[in-house]
Amino acid sequence: ARIDATPVDVFDPATEAITVESMVGLGQQMIDHVRAYDGDILCEAGVRRAVETTVILNSRGGYGTYKKSSYALVIGGQLIRGQDFLSIWEYDTRCGTNIDALALARAAVEKFEIAKPVATVRTANLPVIFTPRGVASVLLSRFGVSFSGKSVLQGSSALSDKLGTDVFDARLSITDDATLAHVPGSSPFDDEGTPTRPLTLVGNGHVRAFYYDRQTAGLAGTETTGHGYRSPESLPSPSTSVVRIAPGTTPIADLIGGLDEGLLVESMTGTFAGNVFSGDFSGNVHIGFKVEHGKIVGRVKDTMVAGNIFADMKELGGLSDVAEWVGGVVQSPHILFQSLGVSSKS
Repeated sequence: ARIDATPVDVFDPATEAITVESMVGLGQQMIDHVRAYDGDILCEAGVRRAVETTVILNSRGGYGTYKKSSYALVIGGQLIRGQDFLSIWEYDTRCGTNIDALALARAAVEKFEIAKPVATVRTANLPVIFTPRGVASVLLSRFGVSFSGKSVLQGSSALSDKLGTDVFDARLSITDDATLAHVPGSSPFDDEGTPTRPLTLVGNGHVRAFYYDRQTAGLAGTETTGHGYRSPESLPSPSTSVVRIAPGTTPIADLIGGLDEGLLVESMTGTFAGNVFSGDFSGNVHIGFKVEHGKIVGRVKDTMVAGNIFADMKELGGLSDVAEWVGGVVQSPHILFQSLGVSSKS
């Protein structure tokens, strides 16, 4: 029996057709733009295309197949000045070749420019804005595991008994949706042959659903949500596909402009201390900026940020009015936390 697949277009013939020469040309164009800004930047660019065909077969006659293309650009590099080591990268991933290479290079230059001055931070509780990339890398790693049917079933998720209750800020809505066309994280069915469908995890602060594969759904006495994903060397387990956080109503310039003193965080490094299931997060700020009197004044160094997703997302400072794509699997606005623990060596 053929899998009853959801019609999702994730293949673009233009990606298959692009030549190696034109890919090399795009990479060189991005490098030239960054080096024209500052010749001391050790610059690297990457242009990658991939076309894959997924086929699912089982011994009972189940069959399904789809073709997916992905195209990715990355530009960035290192700037070393004495003891200061600055690393900036911009990237974008889509199914088709419609990525503006120069716009990406311009974004990298802009980030180098605001990151060159180094600002000092005091140890205090301060408002912190996470950029879409910061949300994807820092917050969603905590979120994802809390909504997994597996951790809910085991009772290890802080949300295990919170279904149908208000846990988050009323402005927060999160959907997992693999049915979006031209998005690399989308697919017509999961790796167990279940057709994909949009699933609202959080609706206006309310915990609406958890995501399941077939096995955990069976153990939990519920239905799979079409979230059984695997790698070639692993069995399927519950995983998110394309996570979308709905935007708010505040322009990002106003979120930043409203801060007398605070941080704008793009990425963090180091192990996240604390219990992953409890929502605790802490780490060193890898790329982050100091905001003073509503303006970005420079990059922060030797600074840590700590908080708890469940406690600190109960009353947010705001969400920006534009949600941006991160790596073809997350779409998120900037999110302002009213107060997180910030500690600095300086």
